[in-house]
Amino acid sequence: MRSTIALGEKRMEGNYRRILAAGDIWLTNSKTGSIYAAGDIDIKSSVVKKLRLAGDFDGDSVVIGSGKVVGDIDLKGICKADRMVVFGDVNCEYLECICLRHGSPKGKNTRNSRISGFYKATTFESTMPVIVSFDYEFENMIISSSLRASTELVCTKFYGLGKISSPAINADTVFLLANNGTKIGEITGSKVTVSTKFKLDKAFRSIPKTLRIDGAISDESIIDIDAISADKVTIEYVKATSVSGIDVKIGDLSIVEEVTYQNSLTISDKAIVGRVVKQ
Repeated sequence: MRSTIALGEKRMEGNYRRILAAGDIWLTNSKTGSIYAAGDIDIKSSVVKKLRLAGDFDGDSVVIGSGKVVGDIDLKGICKADRMVVFGDVNCEYLECICLRHGSPKGKNTRNSRISGFYKATTFESTMPVIVSFDYEFENMIISSSLRASTELVCTKFYGLGKISSPAINADTVFLLANNGTKIGEITGSKVTVSTKFKLDKAFRSIPKTLRIDGAISDESIIDIDAISADKVTIEYVKATSVSGIDVKIGDLSIVEEVTYQNSLTISDKAIVGRVVKQ
């Protein structure tokens, strides 16, 4: 396969080992090893192992190995990627990834980007403010910035390390940092933890991801969660109406109207619990 340098506007077809582009390009029916481009790009019916783009990306029925786009994305048809990192607005009819990340590793961009369409990923990561108004199937969600949803968030493992606002979260594992502005209606899961500190465990390390997270500390705000129901509940800095579980730990600066437990219950001296029910 050949390599090429494209300057200005250029239409391309066929297979390439590497494409270096400064300007807008259109690529069709191609198997390409890598593309490094500054400018807008349109790719159709093609496979690209590595894409590094500063500009907008339009695609139709494309497969990307590793993609990083500093710009907006608009994809049509069924598109797939192993790892896709996006720094702009995203609209996809169907995008399936192993890892889908929205935002830079350091999360410096605070603007609200628009995300629409359907997304399927083993792991969704976001370091930019995101509004969940799109359809998705995510196994894992790692949210380092703010997230706002108008419907229930559903996945297998949910890690809210920023400000989370949602009527409900339904996941086997739920971890929330006690950050100002976090407000959840109901949390249902197997293991629910709310803490002022996030420490990596084996379960988190096993998740495929693009971000390197060594841990996190909250701003130690008391957060509102109306109801929590899980097998194992460990919380602090939470104001709740009801908490129920098999094994329950109510930590410092928690205010709970009613706690229901089956096996064990621990309540901090710095917590307030109105009523305790043992099932």
